[in-house]
Amino acid sequence: MRYLALVLLSLSVYGKEVSELQKQLNQLQEKVILISKNNNTNYNFEMSPSFRLRFQHRTNTPSPNRNKLSNFYDLQFRTQMKYKIDEKIKLIFTPQLSKNFGDGSPNDAGLDEGENSSMNLADIGVLEANITYRFKDGHSFKLGRQTMKFGDGLIVNNPKYNNYGRAFDSIRYDYKRSEQTLTLFTSKISDGDSDKNLKTVSSSNDIDFSGVYYSRSHQLIKALDFYTYLYNDQGSNSNLYGKGSNSKEKSNIYGARLILEQVGLNLRSEIVYQNHNNALSSGSYLGLLEPSLKIKKSVYSLELLYAGKNYRPFFTSRHKYLGAMDIIGMRNIFSKRLRYQRKVNSKSSIRIDLLHFRRAHVSEQAFNNIITKRFGNTDSSRNLGHEIDLTFKRNLEKGLTLKMGYSYFNAGDYLENINKKDYSHYGWFAISFKLK
Repeated sequence: MRYLALVLLSLSVYGKEVSELQKQLNQLQEKVILISKNNNTNYNFEMSPSFRLRFQHRTNTPSPNRNKLSNFYDLQFRTQMKYKIDEKIKLIFTPQLSKNFGDGSPNDAGLDEGENSSMNLADIGVLEANITYRFKDGHSFKLGRQTMKFGDGLIVNNPKYNNYGRAFDSIRYDYKRSEQTLTLFTSKISDGDSDKNLKTVSSSNDIDFSGVYYSRSHQLIKALDFYTYLYNDQGSNSNLYGKGSNSKEKSNIYGARLILEQVGLNLRSEIVYQNHNNALSSGSYLGLLEPSLKIKKSVYSLELLYAGKNYRPFFTSRHKYLGAMDIIGMRNIFSKRLRYQRKVNSKSSIRIDLLHFRRAHVSEQAFNNIITKRFGNTDSSRNLGHEIDLTFKRNLEKGLTLKMGYSYFNAGDYLENINKKDYSHYGWFAISFKLK
């Protein structure tokens, strides 16, 4: 009831402002479309503004790097602009304003947001700025800052819950033909300073990240994918994945993904092997298996995920796989997730997730959600805890959406022995709109 009261109060405060802003943006978009139609040149212009306001409340968190989080808001405003010069050339530019504020916001907590780099933008930045050139027969090149997602985003993704977004300064080639696609890319990543001074390290310390992703579909096989990535870090000031500052690392990543669909029955699976060339860790595996069953408007699924003691999630959406509370990291973990989701009507949907986490290997400690800290003792229990996530979504009007959720985490013996905290609550709601 407490979270419901917060939702209703916030909606009453912001509802009029959001409606008025949406009306003004609709009028602006109509003017842009009218100007484009009245112009006799061979280009067209599209503008898609989006806005999100989100409130989060967290109590009694047992994770070592989450203790100071309690109440905070985040605000995001983006405007994606597409300028199509002709059938071959298209420009995309997406400036954004993103701000976290309140008691224990992610920037204050030292999490992976807010740095001034190509990975983590500052409060005012550019999420996308690129040009695409399309050849005939499905070939295209894209150059500039761009968001990327491959497959289910297990290695490379642009997480939607992240307030700042994630982009790559890349050169990308795509080939699409009937049932198959091929992507090759290479990118530079500026590794942000860890002292929160919003400055980047010198270009000699940039990370090189390249990859090849191939996907094919045929009848029952919705997707059969093979991919490889190369991550080359020549030394940085950050403590990425707990490897220590000013260390060098080269990682080769190989993976395969399979999705089968047959009249309501689905099977999603993926396996990843990583070879890390440094003195701190060697190779590791990740395995994911998720069968699901659709009955009318309801979907039931079971997800099993294993990540080895040297596995590194790189640019994934950990929030997507390991629960809404972001307590446990995707390393040395075995998780089980039972999910029920249902489309209540044309505007509303619900989702219920039940999760259980265990350490995959007794000889290694558990990791925090961003894989920068080990915590606990190897001679302790393997049981990390249970979590339940409840999510509700409602489309209020065209482009206007309300989302809210509640999560409860029951700490296992491993976490309870560290902080003497056996439970945690997490509630949130977000109101957003997007014009297309």
